[in-house]
Amino acid sequence: MTTKARITFTQFDTTSEVSGLDGSTYIVITIHFTIEAGHGPRPVTASIGISTRQGRRSYELVEPAWAYQPPLSQAILEYVREAERQFRSTPAGHDHGSLNRTVELELDLSTVPI
Repeated sequence: MTTKARITFTQFDTTSEVSGLDGSTYIVITIHFTIEAGHGPRPVTASIGISTRQGRRSYELVEPAWAYQPPLSQAILEYVREAERQFRSTPAGHDHGSLNRTVELELDLSTVPI
C-alpha cells in the first residue's frame, strides 16, 4: 500500500572519492533529506555512487536498501543530477552543498524507517 509522502532534499556532500589508474573516478555522495508522511519530518540519508570512465557517467544507489523504491530512487537521482549542474555552473566560493528541493511521492512506507 502506498502513501503520499513529502520528500525535502536539503544538503549533499562528497563522502569519498577514488581515482583509478585507468583514469576512472568513483565518487560517493551523501544526500540528506526528510520524509514527511503524517508523522512530522523524519531526517534520513542516502548515498549514491557516481562512476566516471572515458567521459561517461553512471549512477548507482549505494544505500539504504529501502530507498530503491522507484519513485524515491528516481527523485534521489534527479536531485544529484541537479546538484551536479549547480556545482558546474556556479562560481567558486558558492555554497555547493546546499540545494533544497521538495517533491511529493507515493511510497510504500512499510519499508521506510519513519
